[in-house]
Amino acid sequence: MDQLGLLEEEPDLRVLDSADSREGSVSGIRTTLRVDDALGTCSKAHALLITVLSATCLCWGVWTRHSTQEDAFLTSAIGLSGQPVAAQSGNPKDGLSWGCGLVGKLPGIRKIGSQIEVTPDMQQFFAKVKLSSDYDKVTYWAWALYPPEQPLSSDFLFMPENWGSGGVDPNGVPPAHATEKGVEIADILLGMNEPDIQGSCMDHEMFGKCTGPCDPDEESYCPARPAPWEPYPEKEKEKKKVETAWEQGICSRYNETQNTMSQYGLTQANVAPTPPNNAGVKIDLAPATDRGHCKCTAATGSGFNSIKGCQDHQPLPTLFQAPHDMQCIETVMGAWKQMAGVAHGKGYKHLSTPLISMDLSYARAFIDTVCDCDQDHICACTDISCGCPTHVAFHWYAFDCRPTATRSYEDLSNKLNEVADLMSDFSFIQGAIINEVGILNCAPTGNKTSSEANLQKPNVRPPPNYHATSPRPKAKQEAPHPEKGCLPNTGLYPAKCLAGNACPVSEELPHGLPSFIDQLFELMINAKTADGRSVVKGFSWFNFDGAGGTYNLELFHKNGSVNEAGEAYMRNCEKWGLSRLTDS
Repeated sequence: MDQLGLLEEEPDLRVLDSADSREGSVSGIRTTLRVDDALGTCSKAHALLITVLSATCLCWGVWTRHSTQEDAFLTSAIGLSGQPVAAQSGNPKDGLSWGCGLVGKLPGIRKIGSQIEVTPDMQQFFAKVKLSSDYDKVTYWAWALYPPEQPLSSDFLFMPENWGSGGVDPNGVPPAHATEKGVEIADILLGMNEPDIQGSCMDHEMFGKCTGPCDPDEESYCPARPAPWEPYPEKEKEKKKVETAWEQGICSRYNETQNTMSQYGLTQANVAPTPPNNAGVKIDLAPATDRGHCKCTAATGSGFNSIKGCQDHQPLPTLFQAPHDMQCIETVMGAWKQMAGVAHGKGYKHLSTPLISMDLSYARAFIDTVCDCDQDHICACTDISCGCPTHVAFHWYAFDCRPTATRSYEDLSNKLNEVADLMSDFSFIQGAIINEVGILNCAPTGNKTSSEANLQKPNVRPPPNYHATSPRPKAKQEAPHPEKGCLPNTGLYPAKCLAGNACPVSEELPHGLPSFIDQLFELMINAKTADGRSVVKGFSWFNFDGAGGTYNLELFHKNGSVNEAGEAYMRNCEKWGLSRLTDS
């Protein structure tokens, strides 16, 4: 997923990231564009002229006409010497916030020789987004410890992640604040990716169909497809064009449903969360096995994989469910602590929990276990040096272009409340990082929020001094199905039948994707602990079209200009930054 394609069109690029253009009498173009966008007055032409002349001279009259809160926000980013200063919180009681970020394609940036070229629109986008950050940066991550091939300008702060459940090579972890590929490495290390669900393989044709590695008795025929970043083999292209009867009927069923709704005056509120037109449909899982297994190159998360020495075929999703497999828990915790020790030695100050997909009871059980906490939340370990996280990290997606009907907004509110509870119970937990956000192109699994569903199988830490490993019941393996997992195009709004693969304007989304972004930030900004601290400390938009079973979530046109969803993201990131000043 972190392998990005080439620019499809030639954007209007200007060199904006050389040392000469970035540093000036008032910290150059970066500061100039902060002023331009924070105050909403200076035009792009002014901004480029200010780079040469001086932001102070041209905009001083504008500055004096705005509130002291906005001025204070600008001052926090610019020292008296005119140089950027170290990160400091816009709201001291909250602690530091990384603000808004991205993961995915950035068509307005490319590398030419030793220079990074950025479109003016993209630079203006960065200026707005950075208003949410105490670091005066846009965060970026890519499921890896090092920055990807996607060029990044010095506007970015890269958050490294140890994707899997294993330990790390000390020589393979970049030091905090080091510069890699021209980008500063953040001082937070993100934990393993989505261990709480089995997830799916993302290789060609496998998403939603292959949900696990092959069993030993399947090894004689364990199908494989090229990784998603590799071109599809020429000899297989003709086979790919042949759709199953189920796939051929997706758009006809979609059109039939839309016609019925129109004929009878139905609205989204009248339609069941899981569309009835898929009930009883026979799903062809080819090219995966009948059990939904394959030989996978790129899985959505670490929960997909087997781990040597663990009893379950895919042990991570059930790691904290009784009866506990203590040998497996000790293997996973040992690798985690080794990783944390390396990170501490490399200067990292912050560590996230594993990046949770669905179940935040998993994060609580993980904290209880790795930090060795008792029932009163008194923990033997409370910092990164011994493996204890400082932030709860999770991914969150709505379903089927219907965030209200599918209870997706309600699910996010529940998760934010759960993090607030963790912050109250554990003083070392400083907030949430939500670093994958978007909408999945499928129907939800039933009509329960993930918090409600998790009550049936809660995750809990093993009892103190519990060392026995009881035989675990063999997990029932079920093949993927629209009502049991995210199989693309199984919802009321299948992306393959929609213009541009994007959510349409609807009753729930009157402005399409921008409406969704507006509501997300409303929920996020208002999420507080009982003592008034902000819950969310970092947020990254999933800037892809169709990757990982999503709709088109891109914020930019192919030429690097900002689209309507991108405008909504800019506006809301700025709103978030200013709200933190208001709360201080």
